[in-house]
Amino acid sequence: MLSVVIDTSTERGVIALLETGLILFQENLPFGHQNSKNLLPFLKKAFNNIDKSPQDASSIIVGIGPGSYTGIRVGATVAKTLSYSLNIPLIGVSSMVGFIPHFDSPFAAIVDAKIGGVYLLTGQQHNGTVTYKNEPFLCPLEELPPNLSNIDVIVTPHPCKLQPRLKSTIPQSFHWIERPPCPQQLYHIAKTSHTPNNDGTLEILYLKKQHEAKRI
Repeated sequence: MLSVVIDTSTERGVIALLETGLILFQENLPFGHQNSKNLLPFLKKAFNNIDKSPQDASSIIVGIGPGSYTGIRVGATVAKTLSYSLNIPLIGVSSMVGFIPHFDSPFAAIVDAKIGGVYLLTGQQHNGTVTYKNEPFLCPLEELPPNLSNIDVIVTPHPCKLQPRLKSTIPQSFHWIERPPCPQQLYHIAKTSHTPNNDGTLEILYLKKQHEAKRI
C-alpha cells in the first residue's frame, strides 16, 4: 500500500513515498517559501524514482499546520487534488508531530508564529516511541519558559531565525535540532490516530488568536 506524504507548512518542506511504513523515497524541498513552484516537480521526480505512478498510491497524508498560511495551503491543495483525482483517502495530520529528535529525549517542537509567539508541542521519545504531552498550541513568548521545564531538546525548521528571538526569553541552554517534519512519524500518526477522509475536506490548523481550525 503506497502512501504519499506531503508537508509544506514551514520553510522546510518534505515529500515522501512510503509502503507499509517503509520509506521508498524521501526528499526535502528547497529551503524557503517557494513550495508552490517546487512541490509538483518533486512529486513527479519521486514517482519516477521508484518507477511508480500516482495511480499506484492508496492514500495521501498531508501536514495541516500550524505554520505558514500560504505554505499550508499549497500542500493541502495539492493533496486534495490528488485525493480527488485518484479517488483515494486523504488524511490530515498536524505538521508539529513530525518535528521529533533523532534520539531518545524529552523535547519541544517549536515553529515561529511571528508576532503571535511560537507554535509549541512537547513530548518524549523513548526507545524510538514518541508520546506527546499536549496538543499543538499558540504559546506567547512570555509563557514559554514554564512550558519548557524538563525539556532538553528543541526541534525546529529554522533555528537561525528562532534562537535570537528567544534568547532573552529562554536563556538556558538547549540542544537545537534543525529539520523538516519526519515523514515516517507523520505516516505513523496518520495511520494510528486519524480516520481517513473520503470526502476531500481538511481541517487546517492555523492556531491564530481564535485558535481556529478552518475547513478547506
